[in-house]
Amino acid sequence: MILPDMLFCLSVCDHTGRVILDSDFHGEVLSMVEGLDWKTARETAEAHPALDAFRYVRGHGWKRRQ
Repeated sequence: MILPDMLFCLSVCDHTGRVILDSDFHGEVLSMVEGLDWKTARETAEAHPALDAFRYVRGHGWKRRQ
């Protein structure tokens, strides 16, 4: 059985300025990402051009490059 992809949203949180990958949006939407589950969506998101302006900080998520 093939499961349908789920949609996830890459958005910039209005409160923290960090990018959030979630099933809902939390501010400015950068892109929508498809995946079979959260884990595959995160792998896709990491290579997404929408994150070029951000860097991943372990334990803090994606923050805008300065």
